[in-house]
Amino acid sequence: MYDDGEDEYSEGPRYQYYPSQKLLGVLFRGVDERKIWDDEVKQKVASSDGKVFWKILIDEFLRLAKHLCGPIDWESRTDEVKRIRHA
Repeated sequence: MYDDGEDEYSEGPRYQYYPSQKLLGVLFRGVDERKIWDDEVKQKVASSDGKVFWKILIDEFLRLAKHLCGPIDWESRTDEVKRIRHA
């Protein structure tokens, strides 16, 4: 049996597994999720106007919401948002 030895997730269950020598097992163990997260997801991906990926994503989401729902009056929703946050 193989224990992955990572203690940082000690709150959850610890699984033991055997390192499969089949192709999918080898590929699965070859994936470095932390590296992918650091290099691809958290990385600031600049566009031609200098915006970062998450800013572009949020702007696109808001544009789509405005298109589907019409203009949103954010100020009139302030009290409702505070109520929900403190619930």
